[in-house]
Amino acid sequence: MPGRIRKSRFRYWLLLTASLLLTLSSCDDSFQPLQENDTVPLSIYGYLDASADTQWVRVTPIRDQVNQPPVKPEMQVTLEHLETGIITVMNDSLFLFDDGFHILNSWSLKTIEPGQTYRIKAVRPDGAASQAQITIPGDFPAPILLDRDGCKALMRIEGLEKLADVQSQWHVRILFSGIGGTIYEREGFYFIPHRDKAERVADGAYTVQIDTREELAQIRNEILVPPGTSIIIQVLSRQLYVASGGPEWNEEITSLSDIAFARFDLLSNVENGLGFILGIVSKSIPYIPVPRCF
Repeated sequence: MPGRIRKSRFRYWLLLTASLLLTLSSCDDSFQPLQENDTVPLSIYGYLDASADTQWVRVTPIRDQVNQPPVKPEMQVTLEHLETGIITVMNDSLFLFDDGFHILNSWSLKTIEPGQTYRIKAVRPDGAASQAQITIPGDFPAPILLDRDGCKALMRIEGLEKLADVQSQWHVRILFSGIGGTIYEREGFYFIPHRDKAERVADGAYTVQIDTREELAQIRNEILVPPGTSIIIQVLSRQLYVASGGPEWNEEITSLSDIAFARFDLLSNVENGLGFILGIVSKSIPYIPVPRCF
């Protein structure tokens, strides 16, 4: 969904998934993703990133409510490297939030290698299981950034199998000021998608135009400013993020964050379950704007 800003991706995915499941339930009475059954025991979605030191995958038992109960369900999630047969048991972490929406993630410090194939399998105590096989794409060089004037840049990306995602990722401090100076401040994360702007210039090569002023304008539009208050945005960090997708990547998905939008009854690669999972290799390069861009 071009132009949409992702704030707090971790929290964002939770709310999207809840909305998605409710929508699916209301659209088709025969498709009931939240009802417990042995045919579709678990949902699995996310991605394995060969460039990350920790792998996080959302694994959720199919249940009769959107909210994850504040207890970890009994299940075992494993990650198998098919080329070697080595199986790693993934850890389960339950994140509790005050508003009652809870998140259950499975994670592992296991090294994921480019060009290799893995299987994620989740098993309930009664033996019902859901699984997915994922192939990681090959590695690719770090993108090259051609800074034109400090505010606009051309990013060149080469050697990708499939362009899964391009984002500009901001970490900012926002100062809210009124009469007498700063009233309060807060920090925020903003993820601006750019895959729709990518222009294919050769086989496996793309260029993307980056406009800092345009991105800052989008961030400003997302900030609710109380009447009589002005804001100052301080950039704590900013990086450009690129991901190459493996063979499971579907071109209809505009961003990795949009996996939560997928119609799992139509787009799913989870055997005996719901969800969508794939393999990626990602690269990030810092790009801090000069002060005159603000």
